[in-house]
Amino acid sequence: MSSNNSDQKGKDKSSLSLLWIVIISSISLSIFVSYVHFEDFSLMITTQNWIIYLGLIVLFIGILTRFLIIKSLGKYFTVDVTIREGHQIKKDGVYSVLRHPSYSASLLTFLGLGLF
Repeated sequence: MSSNNSDQKGKDKSSLSLLWIVIISSISLSIFVSYVHFEDFSLMITTQNWIIYLGLIVLFIGILTRFLIIKSLGKYFTVDVTIREGHQIKKDGVYSVLRHPSYSASLLTFLGLGLF
């Protein structure tokens, strides 16, 4: 869900921009590494099937975690960081450990995709 006109925008302090920089850099680096041949390392990974299964597990954990985080925020979830009327900072559950668990779950998903 995106924000609407009554929401307060501009309070983000660039965390979304930083996230996009990390995502684009990670994808670019993974493409570069996939074309560079590290002889011993490349042979070790391509002959081992466990890394594919590990990547699949990490991928699904990231997707499931993000889904649960979005569901826990309910109507307060937006794709852009905004403050809605009646909004309070969530400090329980996963939020007591991680400040941005939704972003963390997205990065975990990308890690799983890279391993897969």
